Amino acid sequence: MSYYVSGAHVSVEALAASVVKIAGRDVLATWKVLISLVMTPALYLLYAIIATVIAIKADAPLNSIIWTPFLALGALPCIGYAALKFGEAGMDVLKLVAPVANVPSASLIPS
Repeated sequence: MSYYVSGAHVSVEALAASVVKIAGRDVLATWKVLISLVMTPALYLLYAIIATVIAIKADAPLNSIIWTPFLALGALPCIGYAALKFGEAGMDVLKLVAPVANVPSASLIPS
């Protein structure tokens, strides 16, 4: 299952069918974008349902139970965007600190 979700088979098939491709990275990247376009909203919906179930099991007031899925669906994209921005800034800092610390950047920065 993960083989099909990762898109490795699509990359191999595109590479075999093409005469000009050296590597099927563009097809693999497109496949990952398409999968994420489907999986991200589905996972956000699942997380909102889980949050609502937790609110119900915790005997939260009815008003809180009603607002829980909306708050979760509104907060999750904001959290994802913030994590992306913090990760990007952290990687920039890591690239700046590695030469100062005289540490090979290949050992710190994943490829």
